Amino acid sequence: MLIDLLGGSLPGHDVLLPGSDRPVRLSRLDEATSLVRFPTGWRRTRPGHYLAGEELLVLAGSLEISGITYTPGDHAWLPSGTLQHSSTTPPNLPDPHPPAPPSLSESIPSPAGIGWGWSWE
Repeated sequence: MLIDLLGGSLPGHDVLLPGSDRPVRLSRLDEATSLVRFPTGWRRTRPGHYLAGEELLVLAGSLEISGITYTPGDHAWLPSGTLQHSSTTPPNLPDPHPPAPPSLSESIPSPAGIGWGWSWE
């Protein structure tokens, strides 16, 4: 699959992550890999954790998780159960690709064989 990361649109669909204030754009590449575009100013202030480990590579902008800011080129591994106190994309630049309004019927798909979900503290 070839995806133009510099283009104006990302294939996939908008998903409202549990505890967040607005949807992100989720594009599945395979059962365990996704591209996620977080809108500028996105935030999730409620603590929680994923049942599966999370690996991330920031391609553009910045993402702050539990007080640690990741910027382009940064790579991180958050093991299964890692408590995330809060997450945000700092409002440093206007979002060139605002998300569509969320659908109440959308949810995060769970890949086969992976215990994937969010748990609030």
